[in-house]
Amino acid sequence: MNKITISIVLLMVSLLTSCTDPEISKLKRSAKQGDQKAAYRLGMEYLQGGKVKKNTIKAYDYFEASQTPEALYEASMLIYKDIVRFEDPGYGEPLAHQQMTKAAEKGLPAAQYQLGEYYEKGYGYGKELSMAYEWYFIAYLNGYEIAKDKAIEVGSKLPYYTKQQAQYNISRNFNNYSASK
Repeated sequence: MNKITISIVLLMVSLLTSCTDPEISKLKRSAKQGDQKAAYRLGMEYLQGGKVKKNTIKAYDYFEASQTPEALYEASMLIYKDIVRFEDPGYGEPLAHQQMTKAAEKGLPAAQYQLGEYYEKGYGYGKELSMAYEWYFIAYLNGYEIAKDKAIEVGSKLPYYTKQQAQYNISRNFNNYSASK
């Protein structure tokens, strides 16, 4: 082959490999214009490596841009599972806790359960069993069945008056954190 033919072949290969699925291109345009759902879907594509090459950093960035409850949950879990790391090791845990709190407060039962686990294990801001109990119980009330056993387990470790206060907080705040709101 001569140099021109090789150059044309290389150019064609380059163009073919840089082309993306039309759906991905559309999602990127929409996300760039502030479409939160498009940013979340792109984050999931990069997380799973479906129509794009798997890239957890890009996934995290799109989840951060989205700010939907599901995206905040995924972003927090990437930090929690130590898939995404920050230069400052003290930055990740509080950020993950903050993201999960936002997702939980927006009514996502999986995030409510996970936030209960964060409080139970002391991830982010320290161990706080009464808060763990509240979030597990709220997740259960929102239909997250596996949270029931955790709420019972953690609740059994609380002093009577602490548990009573937590139950009062749940009854007072549940409508704010309901999955059906």
